Amino acid sequence: MKLFLQLIALLITSNAFSQPKWQASIGPQINIPIGDFRGVKTGYGGGLEVAKLLNNTGAVTAAVGFNTFPTKNGVSLQSDLGFITTRIGYRSTCTLGRIYGAADLGIAFFTQDFTKTTGFSYSIGPGYLLKVGNNSFVDLGARFNFNSRKIDKKQFNWVAIRAAFGLNFGGKK
Repeated sequence: MKLFLQLIALLITSNAFSQPKWQASIGPQINIPIGDFRGVKTGYGGGLEVAKLLNNTGAVTAAVGFNTFPTKNGVSLQSDLGFITTRIGYRSTCTLGRIYGAADLGIAFFTQDFTKTTGFSYSIGPGYLLKVGNNSFVDLGARFNFNSRKIDKKQFNWVAIRAAFGLNFGGKK
């Protein structure tokens, strides 16, 4: 029995020491406008996300991204709509270790001359971390994005589909 308990303790501690402390991912996304935001075409963007892993299932995240939406003919916007988002959030991974749910909140900075302003921004959605190496992964996710700022009395919300390359780092050896 004593040998069994020592073996369990060794497995637990060796596994804990091999876990990364941080993750970082960067990649492109496709932005699909929803609701009042249908006056623009499907957009594109990208971003960087850093996660501080708290345990096997939770992580605090910080992200910065850019988003561009080309306008359609007949829309009163003077140019394509673009903004930068900065957010912090939380990611919770299920017991399978790869499927997660994430929520974050922050600020969207609009970049057009006609509307240099900011608005409250938040998102929520699922994702999947696909392991592609010892310390690397691909983050496949979808987020429903909401912004408080209105332009031309229209709410700017969209669904982002993201595929990002990521690295694990900071684990004890």
